[in-house]
Amino acid sequence: QRIVSEEYIKQAISASKASSEYGYLLWLFEGGYAARGFGGQEINVYAEKKLITVIQATPTSSSKLYGDVSKEILKASI
Repeated sequence: QRIVSEEYIKQAISASKASSEYGYLLWLFEGGYAARGFGGQEINVYAEKKLITVIQATPTSSSKLYGDVSKEILKASI
């Protein structure tokens, strides 16, 4: 059963007026979009590759560089 409409998803992954890199609480990047949280929590969606990565990180004061883990997963899956 669909919970969120297809139209809402299209709008959520479109650039906002405030930033070309941000939608409805989603970061936009070439080839996908992501939800990111404190300390390195992230969900990355690579629609064209039909790949979703979920990173659960232990929050620390130094956090981590976003993208480092998901890029390695993406490289390994190709």
